[in-house]
Amino acid sequence: MDKPNKIYTLTVVYNEELEQVEYLQETVCVDETNEPASVLVDFSDYWDEESIKLLKNVYFLAEA
Repeated sequence: MDKPNKIYTLTVVYNEELEQVEYLQETVCVDETNEPASVLVDFSDYWDEESIKLLKNVYFLAEA
């Protein structure tokens, strides 16, 4: 049995006025079911601890 195809989507929201990335969103979908898989991203390279705490209130974040 073959493994199902996975679709990786990266969304980058860029604020042109501030000339900076506001946030990144990653999703992994398996085949055509559109069921997101778990995605682990280390955000410490991009944001400080306070910003990460704010993001955790809105998104599912995990340490990689």
